[in-house]
Amino acid sequence: MTGPPAVQQLGAAVLVQGAVLRDLYILLLKGIPEVTACGHSPHRLHVLKSQVGRALMSARGQSVAKPPAAQQDSKCTAITDMMSVTDAATEMEVSERTMRRLAATHQLGDRFGNSWALRRDDVLSLKAERSKDR
Repeated sequence: MTGPPAVQQLGAAVLVQGAVLRDLYILLLKGIPEVTACGHSPHRLHVLKSQVGRALMSARGQSVAKPPAAQQDSKCTAITDMMSVTDAATEMEVSERTMRRLAATHQLGDRFGNSWALRRDDVLSLKAERSKDR
């Protein structure tokens, strides 16, 4: 038996859940600066980002993750340059638990409640660094 679909249209509303919710948060997080740069008001996107962030919180009442610090360079990370803990763990050949610890220790990405969005380049750099040590 499969669970409910990740995205459902319910009349004029859309229900987003699971990994798609994390993807939506990342898209909002990375897209708001683009909207602002184009001269549009990002107010509604900030409200939506806040609500999606709250939805990502665990049932145990974790607080909403702080937004990541602004990067020194102007290079923007595209959503396609991000990867999940599962994908990163497979790439690094470690467990998901170990990957979450590595992500926190090496600041490989951003945490949103229980979910992580890891920067692909940083994960691959760490993989190369760890393979040199072996």
